[in-house]
Amino acid sequence: MILREPIRTLPGQFDQALLSRIEQAASRATLQAAHAYMAGETGVHRGERDAQVCYLQLDWLTALLKPLIDTINRGMGWNFSLTCMEQLQYGVYGPSGHHGWHADQLLPGTEPTNAGLQRKLSFIISLNEGADYEGGDFELEYGHPESLERRRRVPELRQPGTLVVFPSFIYHRVLPVTRGERRTLVGFICGPPFR
Repeated sequence: MILREPIRTLPGQFDQALLSRIEQAASRATLQAAHAYMAGETGVHRGERDAQVCYLQLDWLTALLKPLIDTINRGMGWNFSLTCMEQLQYGVYGPSGHHGWHADQLLPGTEPTNAGLQRKLSFIISLNEGADYEGGDFELEYGHPESLERRRRVPELRQPGTLVVFPSFIYHRVLPVTRGERRTLVGFICGPPFR
């Protein structure tokens, strides 16, 4: 699928009060080693992904995000059929934390919580200042294989409250954190499989 633009970035979309509510909810949850999908299996693969995560059911935030992401979906011309949002994933990348190149979209029916639906849009909300950590940059890859601009860093994610939305089939990664801690909230919007 060729897209006019593969990413929508809204710097500082959310204020500190909202970010604090997310952090408070996460502080009541238990962090665990993040899983990665490799060779048909989901499990802890620290060479591929080194982060701590917990899952949050924040209905108030889902109610805020859904219309915003629907508007982005239409405004970007993606016009994907979207029906639900997966549980939100709070992530912490400490020193050496990273997530190698991957796409969030799995084959229809292989995502256990989606009952035959497919991830269509992914989003990230940055929760802390870029000055709190070094490294940890977010990159995505999209475009012609010989294009010099094929890889794109998203420096806006170093600003707290920034929202980034992109199709789940776009390959992306988090480069290793070398100092400090990078905190994000990630989510996936699902819909019927692409035809």
